[in-house]
Amino acid sequence: MSSTDKTRVQRKHFANGRLMEEEWFKGDTPHRADGPALQEWHKNGQLKQEQWIFDGYLHRVGGPALQEWDENGRLLMERWEQRWWEPQWGTSEKPFDWLQGMHRLDGPAVKEFDLDTFELVREEWRKEGKLHREDGPAYQWWDEDGNLLKEEWVKCGHSYTPTGHEQIAWKKRCSNE
Repeated sequence: MSSTDKTRVQRKHFANGRLMEEEWFKGDTPHRADGPALQEWHKNGQLKQEQWIFDGYLHRVGGPALQEWDENGRLLMERWEQRWWEPQWGTSEKPFDWLQGMHRLDGPAVKEFDLDTFELVREEWRKEGKLHREDGPAYQWWDEDGNLLKEEWVKCGHSYTPTGHEQIAWKKRCSNE
């Protein structure tokens, strides 16, 4: 194992001795395979932020790669991100390449909450980085009182108006991209 492959942990503390930040590295790159690579805390000891980073990229399968909380532990934001292999057709030098983006198939990839009311204000459904949802709007935005301001119906990154008859056409269109 070379010295650049060694895992190290860097910790910072508040003046009162409480942990402020913990960051894991492989060499000089933020990295941790079995947990969050970066965690930050508020002065009161409440977790402030958690980032799951693999080889320098936000990446987590089966959970959010980034979450933020206020000093009382209320969730402010979560983002699901992953990396995946993508075929690079027509190139012999690099037949596959890593791509990264927000990705979640069983729920929204992004949730944001109002800082004052803690009401949900934004939700995005994404598949391999593109806005995408099979059974509803892929993007929704609310005001701080919970009133819907905007929504977009999107599949495979393309906006549409739902009619109930588009399912067959969309399956073909998404598989060809």
